[in-house]
Amino acid sequence: MRMFWVIGLLVSLLLPVCAHAGSGEGVARVNEILAGIKSDDLLAQVATEALLVNEGADLAPAMNIELWGQVAALATAQAKEATEPEARLIQRRINALDGAIARLTWKITPREVLAQWLGKLTVDGVPFTRQADPISVVDARVTALFPNYRFYLVDFPPYRGGAAPPPQILRRFMVPPPLMRSNIFAIGKDGTVQLLTLVPMPQPVIATAPPAVAPTSFLQFFQQALTAVKTAAAAKEATYAYLRLGEGWYWWNDAPLAFTIDDKEITAQQMAGTPPTFRTNGKAQVVPTHRNAGDFAVTLTFDATGKLITADLTPNLHLAMAPVMLIP
Repeated sequence: MRMFWVIGLLVSLLLPVCAHAGSGEGVARVNEILAGIKSDDLLAQVATEALLVNEGADLAPAMNIELWGQVAALATAQAKEATEPEARLIQRRINALDGAIARLTWKITPREVLAQWLGKLTVDGVPFTRQADPISVVDARVTALFPNYRFYLVDFPPYRGGAAPPPQILRRFMVPPPLMRSNIFAIGKDGTVQLLTLVPMPQPVIATAPPAVAPTSFLQFFQQALTAVKTAAAAKEATYAYLRLGEGWYWWNDAPLAFTIDDKEITAQQMAGTPPTFRTNGKAQVVPTHRNAGDFAVTLTFDATGKLITADLTPNLHLAMAPVMLIP
């Protein structure tokens, strides 16, 4: 399960850094700053991130320790069917920590980089100005495969008024192509932004978007960013990452749907040939809360050079509410 991986990583890799972080004093300081975060307050999250950055790079090891602790806490909260405000509060802590670490180590502010990318879009000739509230996707195994990228989920909720709004109000809620209501972004260490789609977008949709914001399919991203897969173990790790990031395609009640991934459900079959090729299968299981159930499965195929050549995703979800799925 993902939570046990996080805890194991915390024990084996991050705890030795505690001495460098001040024997727990750094972590205590980080938690003192994080106390200012509120579950539904983006401005408080942004202010907290800035306070963390102001502490300087010396506090970054303590931020890393607390980040993985919060990731484990979120998995626990989701499994125990925590209230939505409780889960959002933990996620905002993760967002602030991830943002501060990116600013201190990569020298970029992902939220601002994303805002600049969105600023290139227009709705009926008018600049797209809706504010994004990115959700950081933090996973140690995904980071190990894609060390030069960070991943974010961005949702633009629709208008929910009771009566039909006037056109000028409705326009504020419109989402221009190639965006959809809910989106997955990969931001590179060099500040590049890629909008990831489940399948390649139709050419008419791409044609209506500025070239600078042309989307990248999930398959294309893995083909360009994933190191060549030469072993069954590497193929399984790539499958885990595809599942983990693929969770972002499914939302429930205005939040990403929670899943667990069991490594026992990930298999890799070596196909005949020299060098070998691999076909993998994996499954992400819905956390059984709020009457939600089911899973989604992926099948990946790698060629003899270690490149991902096909990727099939099959949902089998039984949810209390229909998920928002990112299909163009």
